Amino acid sequence: MNNNQKNNEVFLYKRNPFSKDGLNVWMAFPGIYSFGMSALGFLTVFKSYDTHPGINCERIFSDTKTTQISIQNVDLISFSFSFELDFLTIFKILEKYNIPLRASERDDSFPLICAGGPVVTANPEPFAEMFDFIETGDAEGTINIINDTLIKNKNKLKNEILNELSKINGVYIPSFVKFDKEKGMLTSDGKPYVVEKATAQLEECVTTPILTENSYFKNTYIIEIARGCPQRCGFCNTSYINSPYRTLPYEKIIEKIDDNVYKNIFEVVFS
Repeated sequence: MNNNQKNNEVFLYKRNPFSKDGLNVWMAFPGIYSFGMSALGFLTVFKSYDTHPGINCERIFSDTKTTQISIQNVDLISFSFSFELDFLTIFKILEKYNIPLRASERDDSFPLICAGGPVVTANPEPFAEMFDFIETGDAEGTINIINDTLIKNKNKLKNEILNELSKINGVYIPSFVKFDKEKGMLTSDGKPYVVEKATAQLEECVTTPILTENSYFKNTYIIEIARGCPQRCGFCNTSYINSPYRTLPYEKIIEKIDDNVYKNIFEVVFS
């Protein structure tokens, strides 16, 4: 990815200006720029960071050559984890910036590393050693609470920050858990530990926040009209990790298309 690619981006929302004292976040996609810019979930979470007061967020891809925020100043690297083999590229990105792969090998000099998405929601445990914390379920249900917590506790030690994050529904802290063959997952003081999935009420359509001709789906406006699947086929994770099945009212969908496509996109792209 080069700077010319980003120069061709059209933002369909108002960004927060970079703050000198803000929390510095890398929103990382384990793939190339053109694929990441077609991923609605990745872009939606990036927008949540990018519009949150007190956060400076930069997108990172497997083909990123230079960064606006140096790795020495990054407080959090947040990975979007959509496919099981993404972990190979996550390894490559961490190695590129000389970050140990295991959370247990990273002291307070390294940024917090987290992940969210379908893979870790379906089964976070195979990847638990990689991340300081894992977000399970719908991002809308937790992202703003997580952001507020990170900003409030920015200057604390990593373990203290994780302790605060552990109080949020939908946040899993692997280092806080131990396993017992008979009792299963336990906290450090022996109490049962349950990883709960965050589920959000769909109040608004999730839509493409950034348009670019360098995306795999060039200048394509994507809109989510439903989440999950009512069929519940045994071989498919979608209806299970995204349960319950939720749809947006027809009126909301048309309203979003009218507001963004006709009022915003045409004005921005063709003005």
